[in-house]
Amino acid sequence: MSKTGLLVILLLAGIFGLIFYLLVQDERPPGMDQDISQVESGEGSKGSKWSGYVYWDERGDQLAFRPCGEGVPKYALLDQGVKNDPWSDLVEELRTMPYVPRFIVLAGEESGTQEEGKDKALRIFHVRRIDPQGNCKEDRIVITTPLPGEKIDSPLIIKGQARGSWFFEGDFPVLLTNWDGLIIAQGIASAQGEWMTEDFVPFICRLRFDRPSFGQRGTLILRKDNPSDNSTLDDALEIPIRFEVN
Repeated sequence: MSKTGLLVILLLAGIFGLIFYLLVQDERPPGMDQDISQVESGEGSKGSKWSGYVYWDERGDQLAFRPCGEGVPKYALLDQGVKNDPWSDLVEELRTMPYVPRFIVLAGEESGTQEEGKDKALRIFHVRRIDPQGNCKEDRIVITTPLPGEKIDSPLIIKGQARGSWFFEGDFPVLLTNWDGLIIAQGIASAQGEWMTEDFVPFICRLRFDRPSFGQRGTLILRKDNPSDNSTLDDALEIPIRFEVN
């Protein structure tokens, strides 16, 4: 084989390799930074895949985990099998911000039986992903600012990307509640581009609010705009936030 033919084969192999790499990457909205930590433990590929939010339960003095899904139970996390810096750093961060969750994907299994008055336990074999921008509905909507647990003040600028089906006439409603679920601000998020598509579309919303006099925690709610009477089409993304205090 000539040198030219060999170079052509190597070049084609490199191109196909690059295409394969791009195809197997996790789908993320275009233009979004992938601030993701991949962490592993020594447990190999044991356990089932779980996605959800981990946080430090100050009352129970433990790591807690709430999987994605409606009406799912809270778990106490058993993380003795995870030995690495990204996970240790996250746990230390969560200890300083009780009840402020972080999205993770892990492999684990239920451990033991549920005792009366106590949470079920979930043993972690390894953590696949720690993602500040992740959420249980990231296949439909992702918020880039504010991130879960961030401190906010008025006026609040909300940015992210959502599938075109999340909008109606280029908009969808946004709510801000205090610790007790009381709505303290309402606004409209507007598409920053053509919204009649199934692709991700950037959006922005500006909210002005009076800081609650009590309680630092609140919730930002981004609702799918559903003009129909079909409640099965309702959807919403809830982001826990903290109010800036003087």
